[in-house]
Amino acid sequence: MKSRYSKVMTSVFWGIEGHPVEIETQILGGLPYHTIVGLPSTVIKESKERVKAAIKSIGMKFPDEKIVQNMYPANLKKEGSHLDLPIAVGIFLSQCEALSKHWECYGFIGELSLDGKIQPVQGILSLVDGLKAHGIRHLIIPYENLPEAQYIEGITLYPYKSLGELFDHLKRGKVVNTEVSIAPFHFEKAYDIDFSEVWGQDLAIRALQVAVTGFHNVLIIGPPGCGKSMIAERMKTIMPEMSLAEQIEITKIYGISNGEQPKGILTERPFRAPHHTISRIGLVGGGNQISPGEISRAHRGILYLDEIGEFRSDAIESLREPLSNKMVNLSKGGRALTFPSDFMLVATMNPCPCGHYLSDSERCTCSHLDVQRYFGKLSWPILDRFDMLIYMNRVTIDDPLEQMKGRTKSSKRIREEIISAINKRSTINDEISPDEISPDEISPDAEALILKYHQSGKLSMRGYEKLVKLARTIAALEGVVNISSRHVLEAVRYHTGIQIDRFFK
Repeated sequence: MKSRYSKVMTSVFWGIEGHPVEIETQILGGLPYHTIVGLPSTVIKESKERVKAAIKSIGMKFPDEKIVQNMYPANLKKEGSHLDLPIAVGIFLSQCEALSKHWECYGFIGELSLDGKIQPVQGILSLVDGLKAHGIRHLIIPYENLPEAQYIEGITLYPYKSLGELFDHLKRGKVVNTEVSIAPFHFEKAYDIDFSEVWGQDLAIRALQVAVTGFHNVLIIGPPGCGKSMIAERMKTIMPEMSLAEQIEITKIYGISNGEQPKGILTERPFRAPHHTISRIGLVGGGNQISPGEISRAHRGILYLDEIGEFRSDAIESLREPLSNKMVNLSKGGRALTFPSDFMLVATMNPCPCGHYLSDSERCTCSHLDVQRYFGKLSWPILDRFDMLIYMNRVTIDDPLEQMKGRTKSSKRIREEIISAINKRSTINDEISPDEISPDEISPDAEALILKYHQSGKLSMRGYEKLVKLARTIAALEGVVNISSRHVLEAVRYHTGIQIDRFFK
């Protein structure tokens, strides 16, 4: 008997991107036997039974012959239940060779249930984008994945709910494109917390406004009860909204993160606050399947480490390269993947073991050696990666509480000022090097002041760059382009390399 052949396009995950995969199906004469080759995972091997049951459930006869399916490229590990649909379509088209050529330029993605329903899959944005990059412009996907997949431009989507309906349309030579209206991607979430609830910490709030505007990493130090965690948790209420490209990128990351698959596109900047017992793999990523860690899940948002000194030292030290490179490279079993990790690091810690060093309200019982040993939990390379250091003290209530209400800016007002400052700059500080800053932006007195601190030995080259960027952020918040000496002086008040000295004298 003549063999029957078909070819179907799909994709698999490669990091947060999709990698195109070609599924060849050949039905040969002989005893019934179904085999899948090309490094399929256990989930894909099990799909043979799901596919067989799904095809039979829609009233179609499953071939009682030898079926061989090859996944190209054969040297790439294939994982994911989303390959159920292309496997089933490959078997169907092999029995209708006259139709198979027509559908080779289409992509197929979907999981099958035993009764023939096409189930939604995780990470649809990555899979669709991977096929688009390969030149596939027509894709059959699960109907429930449409609200998320519709944000990928330049493709035509054909959503289906059942295998029987899809096979009927494939046989006719025409699939149905469901027209949908794309919801606006701009989104403003209503939070139940607000900066207006924080009293007496105006200087700290101002510093955090600077930090968010320039996407600066910040370390907040202060005694217990001064409000470190309170203001850090409210930073998410003043983060600027994301562009559509950023939303798609973050949704891709969460789409392949175990247990956190989104329903639709993510519109809110991430705010990740892992417990201090987290492992290095949990923080940076990795594991048997090489999944994204907290630093990648915080991409374009905030990674908040409360009491950073209590975290495992190997976990904290593993942040060095991601903080510098804005990405993390992970390898396991000959497989190397790169995940984005452009996050804003916000950390808090006490100033000493008893928590009252430099406090105005309590006496510190620690020796100077105890303070230095406590800060020794953080290496200098890690401290140097913080752009800003804020010291907070406990608030003393001199005025009646009723009079203190309303003195602090609301989160909405702070956020508006941040967005206004960002809009005045074509590039935010996180994306620019000092060499790209025009000399005309820095006034002579500001340049002399920056040089003075650099020559004093208090600044590394990284610290010098951070001081310039901090001053530039402050100038933007003021609504001016040129950096003056007052902007530099305020930047000095926050600069980690300069302010950290008080804990070692």
